[in-house]
Amino acid sequence: MKQVLFKLLIPGNIRRQLYKYYKRQIVNEEIENLRRIEETLPHVDLSPIYIANLRVVIDKFALLNALPRSSVVAEIGAQEGDFSSQIISISRPAKLYLIDSWPSDFSAVMDIVANKFRSETNLGIVTIKRGPSIEVLSGFGDGYFDWVFLNASRAYECLSAELEICRMKVKENGLISGCGYTIGSWPDRHRYGVIDAVNEFCKRNKWEFVYLTHEYDRNLSYAIRKMRD
Repeated sequence: MKQVLFKLLIPGNIRRQLYKYYKRQIVNEEIENLRRIEETLPHVDLSPIYIANLRVVIDKFALLNALPRSSVVAEIGAQEGDFSSQIISISRPAKLYLIDSWPSDFSAVMDIVANKFRSETNLGIVTIKRGPSIEVLSGFGDGYFDWVFLNASRAYECLSAELEICRMKVKENGLISGCGYTIGSWPDRHRYGVIDAVNEFCKRNKWEFVYLTHEYDRNLSYAIRKMRD
């Protein structure tokens, strides 16, 4: 009703000017928001030593083929369990922990995951843990995992915290892997903090890249490990 009245009361040329004005305002606000985000990020470049042992693989399924099999694994951000299924079918983990916060309005999604992996859960292969990633990971002993896959937040602050705790929770020669290693999502105009968080983590803790994917959409996945002496 309001739209009909708007068209009846406001001449077409005025409406078009108003639409252009508000569109410009929205775009300017988005640009300003991106500028503010950019100013908070560290923009860390890596020197050659951090990629000296890097191997490029075609996609994240090839990455799963390269990661150790029959391992103790955690996926942070299991969501509906789609990638979890790939971990199981390709990597054949001895133990896989699916960790996700699954807020109250996503309880049905957790039920979907529980049903999807009921057989693996009954066999003791899959364990589902609900809660904030840092809180859940804190419940594991240091050096427990062979590798983890970070599949949840793309935000710099959150991912930085996850990388730091995973550094303690993987074995001495363990791997931290994840996705979203790109500047951001152009269609969504959303700036990621993954490159910033991962590069900064590697420089601070002397970790190196061992795998990086090469998808066309540049939504790359990575795997890093502690540098060997």
